Amino acid sequence: MGVSIEGIPNRTSVLTTQINNEKARSLYERLDWVNVLEPFHPSKNDVPYVIMGKALKTKVN
Repeated sequence: MGVSIEGIPNRTSVLTTQINNEKARSLYERLDWVNVLEPFHPSKNDVPYVIMGKALKTKVN
């Protein structure tokens, strides 16, 4: 999964996925994403999600 972040000053990124989405979570974990908050309920009647985060590699000029 190659996403260009060139020119973006952020040092971290976050994403959400459903807790039971094992394929997505496995992919993100292989790409060094870590759990930040589990469970996370975006709304009262929604299924639980996990918030994942990652420190982005920054270029030093």
